[in-house]
Parts: sequence; C-alpha cells; structure tokens
Amino acid sequence: TGEKVWTKTCTGGFYWAGSVVVGDAVIVGGTDGAKDSSGQAPLYALNKLTGEVISQLDVNGDIYSSMAYADGKVYFVTRSGYLCSAVADSKTGALSDLKQVQFSEKKYATSTPVVYKGYVYFGADDSTFKVAKADTLEVIQSVSLQGPSKCSWLLSTAYEESEGYLYFYGTYNAKPGGISMVKVKASDPSQCELVELYTPVDTAK
Repeated sequence: TGEKVWTKTCTGGFYWAGSVVVGDAVIVGGTDGAKDSSGQAPLYALNKLTGEVISQLDVNGDIYSSMAYADGKVYFVTRSGYLCSAVADSKTGALSDLKQVQFSEKKYATSTPVVYKGYVYFGADDSTFKVAKADTLEVIQSVSLQGPSKCSWLLSTAYEESEGYLYFYGTYNAKPGGISMVKVKASDPSQCELVELYTPVDTAK
C-alpha cells in the first residue's frame, strides 16, 4: 500500500546501501557519520516487521554496497578496502562469524559483489575487477579497467557449459564511460580476459 511501517536511524545514515531479506530479518549496512571511512560502521539484521535490531556487527569502514546473499552468508565491501562476509541464520537472520579481508589500503569499493560457485566477483575504486575465494575472501585475480568500477557486475552463465566460460558485464566511472566485459574461465576463475564491449562516441568533439 506504500504505508510506512517502521523506520531505522543510523548515526551516519544509509548511503547506496541495498538490503537483503533472510528469514525474519532485513540485513543492511550503514555508515558511521565521520568524514573519512576509517572507522567502524554497523551491519544490521533488523526484524522485517518491526525494525527491531536482531543483531549488529561492527565492520571496518562504511558500507556503500548492497548485500549479496549466497550459501547462508551475506557478502559486501567497505570504503576501507575490505571484502567481508557474515553468516546469516536462515530462520532468524541473526548475524555471526564476521570475516574481513583487506584487498586495498588506499582504495575502497562500493560495488555489490556477485557470488557464484565458491568465488566472489566485484569492482573496486583502484580501477579493477577482482576475483576472490568465497571461503577465505582471498583475492586471486585483479583485472585492470579504464576507471573505478562502482556497479554490481552482471553475470551470464549462458556459455558456461558450451564454452566453459562465465561472462561478466559492467561499467566504470570515467570517460568515455563504456561497457566492459570480463571473460572468466569457469574451471579456473583466476584466468580472466577483458573486452571493451561498447565505447560511446564523444559527440562534443
């Protein structure tokens, strides 16, 4: 009906942060309100009917990404350069077993991860597309892009069986602002190939 049921406030608010529903909970990340992103920010599991806090974990850096949910865990990135995961109870949505691995000390990420068959794929502000192991969060490959990647990459598995490859489509935050494609070998995701799929014409010239 569009009627507001409940509201949750956070010290720094919620910025670009998308949620996921797991069991009784809406899981979403917030910010700490500081000018930099080096502090601790909240990861909430909120009762989807009342907004009451079911559980909260404090993570390293503001959370600008949405939550990706796979195999009983939520995955996300932070503005302090961490790739993170946390177990979410399938019934209550309660959070536990937070894991944080820093992939960059100078550059952060806002890209919502894509999780598929034991690997995590995401873009970062160091102008890369990264591949990490879902269990350890260890980055095993970084593919250089033409600019910072803030999007959630679109995965196509249409050619996985016939060709043995996954295809990821995404954008970068720089001129000329085209669409990039990363071809990933399904049996060994450390093997990646970048293809510039579309480059727009600069009509100002």
